[in-house]
Amino acid sequence: DLDYMLELAYQRYVKTSALIGSPETCAPIVERLRGIGVDEIACLIDFGVEPDAVRASLPWIADLKERFHPRRPAPVTLETKEPVEVPLTEAQQDLWTVAQLGEEASLAYLEAGVLEMRGPLDLPLLRRALQAVVDRHEALRTVFAPTPQITSVQRVLPALDLEIPLIDAAGCPPERREEVAQQWMETESRRPFDLETAPLVRFSVVRIDNRLHRLGTYAHHIIADGL
Repeated sequence: DLDYMLELAYQRYVKTSALIGSPETCAPIVERLRGIGVDEIACLIDFGVEPDAVRASLPWIADLKERFHPRRPAPVTLETKEPVEVPLTEAQQDLWTVAQLGEEASLAYLEAGVLEMRGPLDLPLLRRALQAVVDRHEALRTVFAPTPQITSVQRVLPALDLEIPLIDAAGCPPERREEVAQQWMETESRRPFDLETAPLVRFSVVRIDNRLHRLGTYAHHIIADGL
């Protein structure tokens, strides 16, 4: 009985909920998803699978992607769109309510992280890449506007220009560079967001020297999870 239930559950999962199999067997699932408006699928390829098997399977994923790539709709030009308002989710409503209690309450939900980058850095390219992420994801262009009902709505902005400052600690004496970098990151992690004002995500780059930089990322939890 256990074997039967396991097989039944597996077959249902494979046929309705996962891209497991060949491009031919996975295509119907992609078709159904596309039919309800899905235009992007994330593939998890590292759940306990041997690295050689993952690498050998990547061409199959590429083949499946190419089958549907030519039929994807052209991207919408952001400049032609108007802001869109939608209700808050239940979790967002909770976070918005907490933020109304004061600055310290809001700071409790500030997600901060630092990425160390070693080697030469093309800063203009990094800025364009981060701008592309914000252009792509509506959540990163969202603000939260109050309403007469003492609540809030999400307002997705059609476009948002990021400012990504460079803090050049390389001009300091070598023994002070780490201290300057640390002070900047700590200051940024304590700077609150105004949920009514974009952006609710910010980045900054600290240059330690020409081959060592740190990228600070900061976002309010109402638009981004911890990862």
